[in-house]
Amino acid sequence: MKKIILGRSGQKVLKAFHLLFIGSATDSMASMFIYKRIFFFLILFIHAILLNAQDIIYQEKKGDEQVFQYHYYLGEDSEFQKIRCVRLESNDTLEDQTLFTDKDYKNLSWEYKRTSDNTLVTANLKGNMVALRGIRDGEKISEDFELDGYKWIQVFPLNPGLEKWLSSEEEDIKFWVIGTASSADMDMNKFYAEKEETTKVRIKNKRYNCRRVNITLSGWRSVFWDGDFFFRKSDGRIIKYNGGGPPGEPGSVTTLIKENSIPD
Repeated sequence: MKKIILGRSGQKVLKAFHLLFIGSATDSMASMFIYKRIFFFLILFIHAILLNAQDIIYQEKKGDEQVFQYHYYLGEDSEFQKIRCVRLESNDTLEDQTLFTDKDYKNLSWEYKRTSDNTLVTANLKGNMVALRGIRDGEKISEDFELDGYKWIQVFPLNPGLEKWLSSEEEDIKFWVIGTASSADMDMNKFYAEKEETTKVRIKNKRYNCRRVNITLSGWRSVFWDGDFFFRKSDGRIIKYNGGGPPGEPGSVTTLIKENSIPD
């Protein structure tokens, strides 16, 4: 059974639900009154969970024909940040992943599902290790990865830990990511990101001041993949990506096509 993590707001609503609804079920109040309470507290509970939620959509064009969409759902409460990313092709879900971080943006847990080959895994931070467990391509997988002093930044570039680095004085950073494609699938890979120049990027007939960041695989693996990521300077949000694909696959261009609010 999947464990549901609630922040303080969710816990308070749940406690109120128990006291007011369960308590009333033992007295002689009419059933209709009880049902109204159920409806009221369900609405309140859902509102607490979705507090500060955002919905962000990107479109990826790969080669000449393939088009994908990435739907990101960002939410937070007093204790956790939640990032969910769903990858779609023609309205069919290809991948679905969810990441929890703490308020300092340290990755705590990650769940990944890929329907095409019966892959479902979870990864959890345990000290200086990441424990990966589950099913990959229909077979059981159990791996422990040592972080070796570097951060684990999954679901980049929307990971808030990467956005935090963008606003810092550091010019470059190395971090770990669990791969989800090609030969890197479910293996821990080290990436290197370096801040580059400030430039203008046009999206939907509007120009934005952006900071270009080049991200590559670290070390000798950098010859296999690198990409340019353009982060909006006003808030650090990624709005465009240009990069090569994994070995044997075409490159791609990804752009932001929808968000709840776009700052000037």
